[in-house]
Amino acid sequence: MRGNYYFNRQDFYQAINSYKKGLKYFDEGSLREDESEQDLEKFLELSQALLMNTVLAYFKLNELRQALDNLEQVLKAQPDHIKGLYIRGKILLQLGETEEAVKCLNKAVQLDPNNTDIKKELTKAQAKHKIQYESEKKMYQKMMSGVSKTDEKKSKTSNKNKSNYTGLIAASLAVAAASIGIALFARYKNIV
Repeated sequence: MRGNYYFNRQDFYQAINSYKKGLKYFDEGSLREDESEQDLEKFLELSQALLMNTVLAYFKLNELRQALDNLEQVLKAQPDHIKGLYIRGKILLQLGETEEAVKCLNKAVQLDPNNTDIKKELTKAQAKHKIQYESEKKMYQKMMSGVSKTDEKKSKTSNKNKSNYTGLIAASLAVAAASIGIALFARYKNIV
């Protein structure tokens, strides 16, 4: 195949063009509807191979969104495509979508528990997800503590003659808002 020739020479743009030309022959419109089951399986296998090669070429070019778009077609036809799940996990991890990357790689590990490459990538994704979660949590707490400090300063300057009771209520409300915010953030990230 011409696409593989270009891919092996790291001319990924030419490889993608060749794979796309090949895919034109494998669209559903090219079926005559009298193919045998075996012919249909071969048809699917070849079209999936062309799509995966296209994905890999885009991945090598670091055109991750393009790779992901093509990969979705592969996984739509074959949701348990192990290599597709693995590459999808790697792409999502590079895009910073760590939670989705972990889910995808977990599924790949379940399908192929002896694959050390997938296990390594899953471990890496889990570590990055934990770091990302902790970072977002700290940032959110910092934002909420900044709000409560601002509220306290405003309360002190504008209400110098009022009792401490009003300041206590404002501080309590700020702490309550921060607690609710953290709880919602944790629920959003499916941590709790």
